[in-house]
Amino acid sequence: MTPAARGLAALAMGLVVALPAGADPEREVIGLVAGLEGASQAEREGIIAALAPHGALAVDVVLEFMQEGLLERPAALAAVAALQSGGPASADVPEGEAEPATGTPAREVDLGISTPASAPDDTLYHRVTGVADDDVLNIRDRAGVPGSTIIGSFAPDAEGIELVHGPDAHEIVSGGSWQKVRRGDLPDGTGWVNTRYLEPMIDAADAAFERMDRAAIAAEFVSGPGYEPLDTGIGGELVAELAGEDQAAFREAQRLAPPVQAILLLEAQDGVLPHARYRLRYGAERMPNPPGADPVTVSFIQIDRFNLGPARHAEIARGAGDAAVPPASRFGDGPHVSWRIVSAPIQRVVANLNAVSRAEFADNEAAGARCLDIDCLSLDSAAAALPHDWQADEEIAFAVERVFETVRDGAHSPAAVMEMLFAQSWLLDGASGDWRGAEPREGVEFAQPFLDVVIESGLAQEIATEGVLRDGHLMDDELATLWWHVASIGSGDPRAPVLFAAEARQRHEWRE
Repeated sequence: MTPAARGLAALAMGLVVALPAGADPEREVIGLVAGLEGASQAEREGIIAALAPHGALAVDVVLEFMQEGLLERPAALAAVAALQSGGPASADVPEGEAEPATGTPAREVDLGISTPASAPDDTLYHRVTGVADDDVLNIRDRAGVPGSTIIGSFAPDAEGIELVHGPDAHEIVSGGSWQKVRRGDLPDGTGWVNTRYLEPMIDAADAAFERMDRAAIAAEFVSGPGYEPLDTGIGGELVAELAGEDQAAFREAQRLAPPVQAILLLEAQDGVLPHARYRLRYGAERMPNPPGADPVTVSFIQIDRFNLGPARHAEIARGAGDAAVPPASRFGDGPHVSWRIVSAPIQRVVANLNAVSRAEFADNEAAGARCLDIDCLSLDSAAAALPHDWQADEEIAFAVERVFETVRDGAHSPAAVMEMLFAQSWLLDGASGDWRGAEPREGVEFAQPFLDVVIESGLAQEIATEGVLRDGHLMDDELATLWWHVASIGSGDPRAPVLFAAEARQRHEWRE
């Protein structure tokens, strides 16, 4: 047992002393819950198994530990979800009605997005230019000349220079553009050079571009531990389901923007949950088409859905006291799921599926995931947790009919909020729903995301769906990150929720 667990166990023993006579179950539960903090996965599973027969009592004690700061919130919520995942009926479940299964898979799932192995390494396609034959290009320990130190150099004919990717790998200092580079013999392995003296190796880059195997890259992107490939024909099935026999609706369904299509595909296969958080990560790359055709922008998407039903049920049960609480199944029955999608335009279809896969992931993996600045299983609002102020919310309109469901249970659907977020960021036409597209970003590794979206529904008592979009790879001298927020709030008319939108701009630290 870890020191933290021993400390909690000692505290638990103090709590046990205060219990009235005959409280043996309470003693046992408190002792078990005290061991959750710092426990290994195997130990945690054993503790949950021992707690399961205690039903609602175990849930109450876990939540008490969380409220008192004795157990981290993600671990507590994961434990609550596990306790409500199909074991013996808890106290508030009628006889004969089992708690919902979470669908937790036996094997682990890696939710991290890896660069496909077949992708070209564009970091190596740069060389020195504009440096005299008897001179060198200095490498400095920081961007800019004033206050920096020379830590190395490149020869005037150096090629294959490796650039560092990421939002902090490029800076503007005194009007000059500086790029972080990587070389093994440098202190910490990196340094800074003036981009005036770097140029892309066009011939090498073009050759690598033409050699790209789109099918192999797509298959590699959607693969990974726990992910199962799906038939790309589900894209056509979604269009047919949305459109029916209506030709105008059929054409509209073919024009669905890739992020909107992603959320609709997920819900078409995995159903709708009343309490859920969606996390979408979007990347894009220019890739070759068949000979004679223009290159095309390919979308690389991972969308994860976290079932917040167990956490919402636990929160209500906690506040209800002795009052009756509906069974957990009423709060949403379904696993946490993740989809990976690669799509590209072809003829009239904006997001033709090149490859797609799906995974179900466990409560402990969900508990470790981050959705922008919050834990993905948290019942806090992602928008409220951001470390800067939003501009004043402004009411907006979304009166246009769409081929998909736009209003659900008194608020806008997650798909509608997804569309509105991309419309606010000018990547989608808000009137027609047509996809304008997001251009690939410099400084971002191949197929890696540069746009992040979090959409939440059923988080609190009020009827609401809200979403946040973050663009943090702007390559802009002033702005580091742009944020957009859309909230749909239920009104007196369940068919006409009220919409609000806001944006925020975050400057580079060196500009503050």
